[in-house]
Amino acid sequence: MLKTQHTYPVILPLAMAIVMLSGCAGGPPYSTSSLRGEYHYNLVQLRIDETAPNVDYCDEHGTITFDGAGGAAGTGTRKCSISGNATESGNYTYTVDADGEALITEVGETEATRGQLVKRGRIILIDGTTRAPEILIMHGVAAK
Repeated sequence: MLKTQHTYPVILPLAMAIVMLSGCAGGPPYSTSSLRGEYHYNLVQLRIDETAPNVDYCDEHGTITFDGAGGAAGTGTRKCSISGNATESGNYTYTVDADGEALITEVGETEATRGQLVKRGRIILIDGTTRAPEILIMHGVAAK
């Protein structure tokens, strides 16, 4: 009787590599002009509530429009377990490195939110954990 060897252990990693690399084709080098147009975003935050030492669980969604030249404007709604609902809007500046790392800073603030551009700049993976001391964790995604 012939033994059949399964090719799944080889095919599956190869297929995954092809899918991942196909999103990178034509990506880097990125620049400030890689962010242009309207993006819809969703963020999840764990924050320390300002009125009590409790963890506030928040979800925020909205839109941000990048001008391709280092400026942006956005508006969103944040819903939190302790502090409730709030509508927020702001103006931002941003930079993008050649490897796709973006730094987005609200005008008047000093700490930036980090992002990583993928899919030729159509998607931004967001990490604002180090942005402010009251933010314990902040992760999200924005997409065109």
